[in-house]
Amino acid sequence: MKNSILILTVTTFLAGGIISGCNLSEKKVQKAEDSVVNTMDNAEEMNQALNDSIKQFKMASEQKIDEYQQDIADLKAKMKTEKAENKALYEKNLAVLQKKSDDLITKLNDYKYEGQSNWDAFKNEFTHDMNELGTAFKDLTVNNVK
Repeated sequence: MKNSILILTVTTFLAGGIISGCNLSEKKVQKAEDSVVNTMDNAEEMNQALNDSIKQFKMASEQKIDEYQQDIADLKAKMKTEKAENKALYEKNLAVLQKKSDDLITKLNDYKYEGQSNWDAFKNEFTHDMNELGTAFKDLTVNNVK
């Protein structure tokens, strides 16, 4: 009788240990799945934020380039009243500015995202080029006043 009780007790403890061990494994698996889902959600949110940032940068850049294009058109109209010797110089300078502006549009439209560091480098270089174009416009208008 003692052996039966002992065997029954040992069997019960073993079965309980096995069942509780399975429950722990299931909880670990569920926890890992939840972690993966959260990581995927965070990655999607970060990706969406990056895409929004890229779109916003492109829209702002396109707007600035449009302003430069309008400045070129205004300067071309203003140039018609200039003397012949100044007119040739202004036409040449405006053609250079128009080319730079067109190149920036092409560069912006052709950009393909290839990682955060490449995006940062592109953004810095593009901003630098935009600033140089703005400076060139200011210099041309300063010379135009003379």
